[in-house]
Amino acid sequence: MNVFGKILVWLLIPAAIAGIVLSARVIEERNKWTKQVAALQSANESLAASLESKRKELNDLQSEFNLVVLSWDRYWNDIPTSLSPATPNSVIARELGKNLGLDKAPNAEAPLLNAFQPVGDGTYRYVGPFRAGAIQDVQTELTATWRPRPGETDTWRAVDSRWRWRGLIPSPNTERFIDRQNALIYADQTLSEREKHLAIQTKLYEAAQSRLKGRLQELGVDEGQPATAGLAGAIAAEEQARNAEWLELDRLRHALSNEIKRRDVLTAENNMLRKGLPGADESESQPRSDVAVKIQPTSTPGDVSKP
Repeated sequence: MNVFGKILVWLLIPAAIAGIVLSARVIEERNKWTKQVAALQSANESLAASLESKRKELNDLQSEFNLVVLSWDRYWNDIPTSLSPATPNSVIARELGKNLGLDKAPNAEAPLLNAFQPVGDGTYRYVGPFRAGAIQDVQTELTATWRPRPGETDTWRAVDSRWRWRGLIPSPNTERFIDRQNALIYADQTLSEREKHLAIQTKLYEAAQSRLKGRLQELGVDEGQPATAGLAGAIAAEEQARNAEWLELDRLRHALSNEIKRRDVLTAENNMLRKGLPGADESESQPRSDVAVKIQPTSTPGDVSKP
């Protein structure tokens, strides 16, 4: 073997060793990439299964978004709004006018805008529908189309309040607002009727209390009156006078009974004395029925004279 052959043999040995090592590395990398392809294929299949549902959900949300946008029409955010000092139940929307596309078509009704007032926590409260009045270049006066409740317009006075105005709101919200307004009107009417009824009952109660006080004063049992005042005092006095008369009558009855007994005793004694007089007979000892006996009032109750 010549020198060239020997050199080639010595070069082939390292090349063979390097080929063996590189072949092992290639097989290892191929296995690694095969595993990655399998994993990606499995993930792709799982994602492909949910892609259709996500696409359907996206279409539904897009449709809902379009419906909301169409139902709410145009809107204007961060419009400085405050209570109008000249017109009752009205507000002044500064920076909102012809400059932002708000205008009235010829021979058409003024635009109706729905107001939303911020409540401080990043949310908005629906105020109600307003009818645009004088539309200027950078300012518009709007009047409420409903009857605000007492104190409701006080919340419109803040000059730094930035409202949101919308051209339309979905009809269910409008119907709910109208239902609430009708319920409030009915509640106000009920409250007014009950207040009137309460006022009548209060007047009747005061009149009854006044009459009761008058009757109590007449009876003498009202607070602050003496016990002898009024009808009760008069009745008590009459009862005392009656009791005194009964006592006097009882005394007179006892005195009359005693006088009758004393008269009977004196009459018996008089009869005995008359029998003892000279010339008295039996016929005179008995009183005659045809002779009237008259008792003369003398100093002696038993004195009797004949006719």
